[in-house]
Amino acid sequence: MKKVENKSNKSQQFDEMEVYRHLRTNIEYSSVDKKIQVINITSSQPGEGKTTTSTNLAIVSSGQYGRVLLVDCDMRKPQVHKRFNISNRFGLSNILAGDNVNISDSYFSKFKDKDTDGVLYVLPAGVKVPNPLELLSSRKI
Repeated sequence: MKKVENKSNKSQQFDEMEVYRHLRTNIEYSSVDKKIQVINITSSQPGEGKTTTSTNLAIVSSGQYGRVLLVDCDMRKPQVHKRFNISNRFGLSNILAGDNVNISDSYFSKFKDKDTDGVLYVLPAGVKVPNPLELLSSRKI
């Protein structure tokens, strides 16, 4: 099992991951009467930090909650697999396109938090498809 590391590649004077722990806490308290099970991170423009935010939030959340699944739904410019240095050959697009796949552990990369017992599972976007909007709008999602 691989170790999870901070993937933002920025040199800071403070613990950058503390920002993401604070974000996680704010998300938790945004719904005090209901347990949040899914968080969607999106933006309208490239380069606004979707990958950095989602990967770092997933890392700090896995340390807090024990198990987290990070799914890369960016079918046009997938980046999560690069952050974790994993293959993008199989992933969400294969599952949604119905490539006669049996979803198994081989689709997910598993990372152990180096400071806690948390485990982060990563499902990359998969191969690029000509119709990403149709796949993401399908009932399978």
